[in-house]
Amino acid sequence: MDFDILWQTCKPYLEKGRPIDLAHTRISTDFAWRLLREGIKGDEDIVIPAIMLHDIGYSQIDDKDVYMKTTFPDKANAQYDIHVKELHLTEGAKLAEKILKELNYPARLIPPIVEIVRTHEDLQGNKPDQSNMNRVIVSDADKLYRYTAYNITSGMTMHHRKSEETFRFMFKNIDTWLCLEISKRIAIEELRKLPYDFGQINKELF
Repeated sequence: MDFDILWQTCKPYLEKGRPIDLAHTRISTDFAWRLLREGIKGDEDIVIPAIMLHDIGYSQIDDKDVYMKTTFPDKANAQYDIHVKELHLTEGAKLAEKILKELNYPARLIPPIVEIVRTHEDLQGNKPDQSNMNRVIVSDADKLYRYTAYNITSGMTMHHRKSEETFRFMFKNIDTWLCLEISKRIAIEELRKLPYDFGQINKELF
């Protein structure tokens, strides 16, 4: 399939969702391609559609505070609502199946893609089943976005954190959030790109 057709189909839904969804999905898709090209054994015909479709469910949620309700809970963000997170999974899966069928995507590939969309985020924070490498790649590509300057800068604003505090928070969660060793190395690469002067912290952590 020409993935550009799928991307163009996804864009209106991503633009309708949270303010970050379009950029987040584009960047996460790039990470998924990189993991595949680095030799991680996944099926691109499952992985790439799944990562493009994984957050389209937010377009189906009519809530002006959906962005605040779907970031990580902390003391500065009392609006967090796990039920909104759950809704984006179930609605996203239904919409993904509809889109793939309308685009005449191979029928045998639709169920595993839809299942990844439905389960790409564990609401208890558990890592995905390591036996499903397609699911692992999507999970890591999704979370690698967190390590980009785009996300960290907005996260600092939302959570009222200082740059060093944010840096330490992201660094300590590398092993918690990411499954693949290559993903962990990419996360470090992204942290090194941050436009902040961390001084001594670079020596401590790297």
